[in-house]
Amino acid sequence: MTVDRHIIDCFCAPRAQRSPGPNRSVLFLLRRDLEKLYGAESRKHIRTHKAPMLAVLGMMAGIELLAKFNTGKATQTTNNDFKEFLVGYGNLTRAKAEVLYQYRCALAHSYGLYTMKRASGKRPRSFKFSLDDSPRCSCLIEKLSYNHYVISFWQMKQLFLHCVESLKACLRSPDSRNHRMLVKNFVRVVKRIGYIRIS
Repeated sequence: MTVDRHIIDCFCAPRAQRSPGPNRSVLFLLRRDLEKLYGAESRKHIRTHKAPMLAVLGMMAGIELLAKFNTGKATQTTNNDFKEFLVGYGNLTRAKAEVLYQYRCALAHSYGLYTMKRASGKRPRSFKFSLDDSPRCSCLIEKLSYNHYVISFWQMKQLFLHCVESLKACLRSPDSRNHRMLVKNFVRVVKRIGYIRIS
């Protein structure tokens, strides 16, 4: 399979006209499943959606998968890989990337909305989160207090989809920064974990 074919298959939109084959990209399947929870990707928001916590966890898993494509690490991605991806492809500040990384940790490890960041030689810092699924919430991250943040569900959806398109554009553009290394990293990861066989 050519590199271009890997990119096309991997970044195929859930509603794209495509001939179904036995191998489906993990990213395609994730995006398809997320549409069942938060509506069509083309819609900013819908009135009734299903399982917002599960949808946000899916979006975080998607960002982590994209970060793997970026670094070429199929396993052992680090917190810096996740945050650097959000800075580089999501256009977030380092501070916002840190908050979203901690939110990811709270969801993935605590199965809730609270986590502690431990750094060597420093006092642990706690993070508390709330999830706002109101369409009126226009800010991705709102800081309520020193350690309490509100994450906008619909802005998180837009960030995830922006990251998908941003990485895809860089992979398809030979003029993008470090293009050859990025393509090499992407191919390494997509060959290891990029597809699920559907029977």
